[in-house]
Amino acid sequence: MRTFVRVVFAGLVLLQASAAFADCARPRPTFSIPEGGSASETDLTAANTALADFGGKVRDYLNCMNGEMSQKAVGKDTAAREELNKAHAAAYNESANELRGLAACYKTQREIFKTTGGGSKAKPADCSSYIASAATQAGGGGGTPMTTE
Repeated sequence: MRTFVRVVFAGLVLLQASAAFADCARPRPTFSIPEGGSASETDLTAANTALADFGGKVRDYLNCMNGEMSQKAVGKDTAAREELNKAHAAAYNESANELRGLAACYKTQREIFKTTGGGSKAKPADCSSYIASAATQAGGGGGTPMTTE
């Protein structure tokens, strides 16, 4: 009976440990920012809501990676922990830069909407240059990015 309890306990510990080392899934935006000149107020409001939701997913991703990194760093030497920190920062920065770029793109499209009055057939804006710019800005990726105006 004691052997059975030990085997069950060991199995539960291994199951929990494998869950702690599961890779965190990087969030990807499932929305687009509408062009300000072709979008309605409703389109921009929906984009802002989606952007805020995406910001929450990026925050959750950071929290997941923090936990994962803590688990993976146990028993590692300083050099290995530094490598883990670099990988952690790079993975988070990619998501944070994407979020910052989309937020900057949204802000620009919102300003265009205010000056033009928008439209009724929203087209997606090309936000790639905003995302690239966010990645190259000094201090890119540090801290928690802003998600709304």
